[in-house]
Amino acid sequence: MKTALQILLFLFPLNFYAQSKEQKVEFLIDELGYFNSIKSKIFDYHIENLKNYGDKNDNRIKTLENKINDKEILKRLVNAYSKTYSENEINEIYKFYNSETGKKFAKSNNLVEENIKDNFVDVFEEIKRLQEENQQKKSHQASYLTNFFESKYEKQDGFYLVTENEIDREESNLELETNPLFTLKDIEEIESIYNDQGNLVIDIKFKNESAKKLKEITANNINKGMAIIVDKKIIIMPVIASEIPDGKLQISGPLSVEEMKNIVNKLKK
Repeated sequence: MKTALQILLFLFPLNFYAQSKEQKVEFLIDELGYFNSIKSKIFDYHIENLKNYGDKNDNRIKTLENKINDKEILKRLVNAYSKTYSENEINEIYKFYNSETGKKFAKSNNLVEENIKDNFVDVFEEIKRLQEENQQKKSHQASYLTNFFESKYEKQDGFYLVTENEIDREESNLELETNPLFTLKDIEEIESIYNDQGNLVIDIKFKNESAKKLKEITANNINKGMAIIVDKKIIIMPVIASEIPDGKLQISGPLSVEEMKNIVNKLKK
């Protein structure tokens, strides 16, 4: 019996040392799921996206698929693993993952993750609740802004300073000044032109006295909105980006040529 036990104990180190370094690395790659992970990332994500959103007839995609076969993936993974660990370290890791504890460790990642989640349920629930509240605030703010721009205002045509009253980080209310800073009579010239960057803008030149007032107002109200009302509706609300010293106001934004022309025509009335 003692002899049989000695033989069994002797067989384990023989089997352990009979494995080459490459075989041990291949075992670890398979045991830890590296092979399936990288293969899925390459084919199911990247190459699949190339097929869906690129030219399906591009021969380079097929060439790449043929190039990265299972043998090539394994070869590159072995190379990466061998560069990371010395032979002694690979032996130690291999020995651990061949033990009962190591095998359990390798196969229990999902279980560990589930147990971790269970221990953080309250945290994740609080995060979810806060996310839902923030989304509700954003939706409310979006509805508020839509209503603000689509409402009718019993005000004369002109340029009105807009004050933003912040409720919190996600919500704020906008308030129009009671009286206009400028009326349409303060405009000397208005046209749509292309600026130096080749973008279509609305170019407004104010009369002399109004130009002086524009300089003072823009200097003191950087980053505030200036709503332009025509026929009781806000037609556009540019944000004051800097002081305007020469009485020439330029309005830019994601507007079509037709929208630019409509605004210019309304301000020329």
